[in-house]
Amino acid sequence: MSRAARALSLTIAIGLSLLLLVFPFVLGSELGAREHVALTLLLLGISGAFVHGFGYEPQRRAWRVLFHPLTAWSLVCVGLAPFLVRVVGM
Repeated sequence: MSRAARALSLTIAIGLSLLLLVFPFVLGSELGAREHVALTLLLLGISGAFVHGFGYEPQRRAWRVLFHPLTAWSLVCVGLAPFLVRVVGM
């Protein structure tokens, strides 16, 4: 992957990590089962974005798929979706 993709992954990972660390209340006061699953996926996506952003390239195929930037970005989007729906009010 290109340096721009690595920079994007690192920016996403750092930005969301800081947001969740500094402002944890943006997720809401109580998490239901749906939000808990979404948060788990979001954190997995952030972890994958950190791994890709720092340039780690695993040798095994399963780890390459798991830590691929498209996998990480997809997990971040899926994980953020329920929280964005709550904020927008849909």
